[in-house]
Amino acid sequence: MTTELPPITASERVIAEAEVVPIQDVELRFESSGTVAEVLVEEADMVNNGDVLARLDTRDLVLDVEDRAAQLAIARAALELLQEGATQEEINEYQARIAQAEATLAERQADINRAQADVARAQGDLLSRQGSVTGSDIEAARAELQEAIAALEDVRDGEDEAVIAQARARVEQFRVNLQAEKDRLAALKVQAEEDVNLRANELRNVQADYSRIYWDVREIERDLNSVEQQTWQELKDREEAALREVQNAESRLEQARIDLEAARLAEINGIQEAEARLEEAQADLEDLLTPPKASNVAAAEARVAAHAPTWTSSRGHSAPVILRQPRRVCRLRRQASIQPRRR
Repeated sequence: MTTELPPITASERVIAEAEVVPIQDVELRFESSGTVAEVLVEEADMVNNGDVLARLDTRDLVLDVEDRAAQLAIARAALELLQEGATQEEINEYQARIAQAEATLAERQADINRAQADVARAQGDLLSRQGSVTGSDIEAARAELQEAIAALEDVRDGEDEAVIAQARARVEQFRVNLQAEKDRLAALKVQAEEDVNLRANELRNVQADYSRIYWDVREIERDLNSVEQQTWQELKDREEAALREVQNAESRLEQARIDLEAARLAEINGIQEAEARLEEAQADLEDLLTPPKASNVAAAEARVAAHAPTWTSSRGHSAPVILRQPRRVCRLRRQASIQPRRR
């Protein structure tokens, strides 16, 4: 016997899978090209006119602004050279520095362009090999590539800005110390010259006193029979005291002359030592500002090129490898704007 089931009445709601599709597509473009750093909306979000949908990575733009600021500093330095009445030799020297810095900048930019082209080619080759790469291979290759890129950037960047700032401060401090040492030693020499003049005047005065007393004693000795013995002895004592004053004044004058010569030698030696310290600090600063050797950069770039072809993302798509502009680009520009020596 068959039992009939009651009919099932459908509710007013129907649940089913569906897909939202746009009525029309709009192709959006950034005003300038670059790498997308952030996407602010998701699929099916409601947006209004003027809403920000995505942002580009602005690091390259920031570097470009710094580079243009460095170019402005070079132009201002050249203007100051003309305004301060620099000699033609100084103008030629700083123009040569500017030209050298610009040539080094162009060389570094060409190296970066070649390295980025090599990475792009390696990423293109990578797409053809994706099928045989495992997840662990991906992670290992990614780590090796990032390590190689970090090493390349360290070679390009050279010394850290903080280290260079300390070296510049050290040069400036030694320059201040040199001027202070010159002033101090010059003052000591002037004081020694004044002491020599003072001792010479004292010697002339006591010599005059001694001469007067000496002839007074000689005159009294001729008339000794008519002068009391006590009076003669007092004059004799005064003569001996005046002679001692002359001898003391001569000793003080000689010591003042020795002090003057010592002050002159101290001025020469002190200035030479201060100048040597300043030159050493300037040499250290120049070493820090020297661009990295081409051989070191080439070795680091070769390491990046060796690891880049094996890298891929876990989704099976190649991810862009962005080699940032080295900080030395702007540093070389600033180096070219060093002020000339004040005459």
